[in-house]
Amino acid sequence: MIKNKKMAEILTDAAFTNLEITENLFFRDRIFIDRERNINAKTVTCDLLSCKNIHIQDGVVDNAQGFLNLPNNNNNNNDRGFFDVEAKNPVAPDFNEPLGTHATCVGGMYNEAVGDASVTVGGVENQALGENAVAMGASAIARHSNSFVWNPNQTVPLESTKEAQCVLGSEGGLLFKLPKSSDIQTHMVPEGFACWCWDEKRNTLTLKTKQRNVMYKSSLDTLENELTVGLSAVNDRVEFTLNNPDEY
Repeated sequence: MIKNKKMAEILTDAAFTNLEITENLFFRDRIFIDRERNINAKTVTCDLLSCKNIHIQDGVVDNAQGFLNLPNNNNNNNDRGFFDVEAKNPVAPDFNEPLGTHATCVGGMYNEAVGDASVTVGGVENQALGENAVAMGASAIARHSNSFVWNPNQTVPLESTKEAQCVLGSEGGLLFKLPKSSDIQTHMVPEGFACWCWDEKRNTLTLKTKQRNVMYKSSLDTLENELTVGLSAVNDRVEFTLNNPDEY
């Protein structure tokens, strides 16, 4: 029975033992975290350390800049340094999880880079699940390998549907500068690609594409985006109307 066993035997039944009756975390017969939440360890390695105060031995503290510089030597003198992190506005944890091999989370919060060599950039709750995938914005899910997803709407997730896909959500409009059609030559367009252009002679939007090393040019009908005034005669009267092209 447990009451007949020594406390040391109970605590060493496993490598780590956490007992509510002691409120301590033991590791190999030694207290790792005590009931006062003090950590007793030889080396602590982490990406982010958020705390109020740091007491160091054989260290140098620069309070003016808020930097903690540890020494390279291993001397055993008793000099101690003191660093007040609370006064330096410590950075709050971002809860990002770069879980894949060579994966990275750049800024933001609650992002996950799960695929190998995947990346999340800023924003919140983005997921780069595929290999070499990139997710940006908010609630963007790059589910497939070599995919890129950008989503501006955190409440409505946006995700890729196949590999090597680029998915852009743009509720405020997708804006890009159009080059002149005459400036885009055949050798500038890769095989199988296309480029939107503006034809100054026809005042129309055009699409240039190269297929089997042949350049094709397609023009789209366009309307002038200007307010116009309409005149009409109704029952011997002349009526004026203001036409807004954004309404049709």
